[in-house]
Amino acid sequence: MIYIVFDLDDTIVPSTQGYALAYKAIGIDPQSQDFLDARRCVKDRLPLGHTSFRNRWLYVKQFLEYKNQFLSKNLIPLLIEYERVLADFLQAEWVRLQREALFELCILTNKNTRQQLLKIQAIDPGNRFSHTPTEIFFVGDDVEIDLKPVHLLGWKTILNCEFTKPQIQGIQTFYKSINKLDDLVGLIS
Repeated sequence: MIYIVFDLDDTIVPSTQGYALAYKAIGIDPQSQDFLDARRCVKDRLPLGHTSFRNRWLYVKQFLEYKNQFLSKNLIPLLIEYERVLADFLQAEWVRLQREALFELCILTNKNTRQQLLKIQAIDPGNRFSHTPTEIFFVGDDVEIDLKPVHLLGWKTILNCEFTKPQIQGIQTFYKSINKLDDLVGLIS
């Protein structure tokens, strides 16, 4: 049996759109200069390429500090609302894109467990992701972060450009590329 392992963010659903929607729900315009400055300040203090949901907490905290509105007791309720809106968005996108009808899924992620479990719960409330594959394909949206590490494990890799800009393929291409997740069925069958 063939199984497909997916990176979660911007591969299965347009997570980046959900992040923006969730920020707006808590009163933050993610494109405002104040927020971009707060985000840059946090990123400048973290190791290069650091990925974690906790960064979003730090962005919000720094933004509120810039605005002189930070109170520690207010941060948790804001982030709970952020997560609620994000989960609702992801679940709606899962249904709208009819992802459940496409594949039996397995999800692998390199981000914070709490945030990724929230996303998985939104798209799989029945907890069906518990099988052992005989052939593995990995689908991700970033060559460096998603595909290269699993390619080194010997997995077949596929770049999904549905929610991200296509990346320039190098001379030694070790992955196939699709423009829409629906194209995956034809690629692996």
